[in-house]
Amino acid sequence: MANESPLLHLGLQRLFGTNEPPTGPEEHALNILLADRRARAAALAAQVGTLKTLLEQLTDEHTGTNEAIDGLSRLLAPVRRLPAEVLGEIFLWALKSYRVHGQKRTRAPWFLGQVCRSWRNVAISLPSLWAKVTVHNDYNNLADVRRRTHEIEEQLARSSGGTLSVLIFWSTQTEVPIYGIFPTCGTGGSPLRPVEALAKNHLPRLVKAKFQVHWARQIESDVFMHAPNLSRLLYMTHNDAVRVPWQQIQRCYLEGYMPNHVAALSMAQNLVELELNLDNEEGPVSVFATLPSLRHLDGNVEGMKSLVAPALETLYLGEAWNLDFVRDFLARSRCKLRALDIKQEAISEDEDAPATDMAMVVEILRCVPSLELLLLTTWDWPGEDEEYEYPRPAVEILFAAMQLTGSATDIVPNLSTFVYAIPEDPFQTETFLDMARSRASASIRMPKSWRSCLDVELSANVAWIGGQELRRLRTSNFPSR
Repeated sequence: MANESPLLHLGLQRLFGTNEPPTGPEEHALNILLADRRARAAALAAQVGTLKTLLEQLTDEHTGTNEAIDGLSRLLAPVRRLPAEVLGEIFLWALKSYRVHGQKRTRAPWFLGQVCRSWRNVAISLPSLWAKVTVHNDYNNLADVRRRTHEIEEQLARSSGGTLSVLIFWSTQTEVPIYGIFPTCGTGGSPLRPVEALAKNHLPRLVKAKFQVHWARQIESDVFMHAPNLSRLLYMTHNDAVRVPWQQIQRCYLEGYMPNHVAALSMAQNLVELELNLDNEEGPVSVFATLPSLRHLDGNVEGMKSLVAPALETLYLGEAWNLDFVRDFLARSRCKLRALDIKQEAISEDEDAPATDMAMVVEILRCVPSLELLLLTTWDWPGEDEEYEYPRPAVEILFAAMQLTGSATDIVPNLSTFVYAIPEDPFQTETFLDMARSRASASIRMPKSWRSCLDVELSANVAWIGGQELRRLRTSNFPSR
């Protein structure tokens, strides 16, 4: 028993091991001992209370001291000494990833002016921060329209001297309310009338425009036809909804239904870079858009059914089916293609899903004897423990066709780099190495991740390639990547 009292002598200790009642003297001694313990407990409780109060006071003081340390440390933080130009560069990068309501939108950095005066001054001094103007029809009442109109006016003033980008997002869901908000538009007017009034003095600075319009009819406005420096376009409409100066567009991302865009594309005589995400009509097409200046093409193959590009240099395919459309497109174009990337879609677990048609890949290569770079890759890879039989391409057909024999029938004789990165073992037969030996001056690369599972002796011109190096190879040859 801890802190045992002298009164608890051996005679009393025995009572803890029996059920005998204490004798009179023993009971008297126990009462004295109990009173002593109660007094000691009361004293300890008082001390504990005092210490608890002190602990609370010290804890509060400790918390306050730490908060003061944090505050003082922030005052000494290096970010406060950043030059305005460095801080502005940080703002520019932060704005690129800023999201509103779960969607990435281009909008002015109004929130930066609410942090502190110095940040506001830096933000206002950078026209490029205010150079992305967003216009949409997500308004509830006239007050919202007036507020947004005032914001655009202020934003255009702050962006003075910089190049402008504009995003127009228009949906059919609020078409009727918008006409109530903009009564000047009328049934035959333009819902962009407020934009026209604000933009007329700033059109020379407009370089990039994005249109995301979800309604059937064309917007009756020529405002963007008078933007002399507009050269970059993101055109996400089902039809030719917004009139733009196609003859001066140099870079374009295009969504929608290809037959509705052919006439407009035919005017894009200076288009250099095009990315497609289009649907097209079933069967053969009868109308084609010829793009004499197009150098780089990217996207799905559906839109290629309607194109001719005699000056094409690079072609990136984000899917590996309907490759006959690609063959026909290249045969029509008769271009001197330099680089081709066929990126196979995600590997399917469906046993009936078609594999990449390697015979059609061979036909594509026959159309481009000038080819110097060929990438065959896939979006994903089966895990080592995957048991399903994914569609397997007949790669031996490709390797056999690519062997150089010195005859006039050789395909892609100028090929200098071939990256084979689809999950099909190229060493199942000797065909791959025979092809590699026949192209002794070409660099043939395979994923570095295969090194541990392929126990083969490589030829002199066959080497491994890492993911980062492959990305560099792709981005340096395909501008949209």
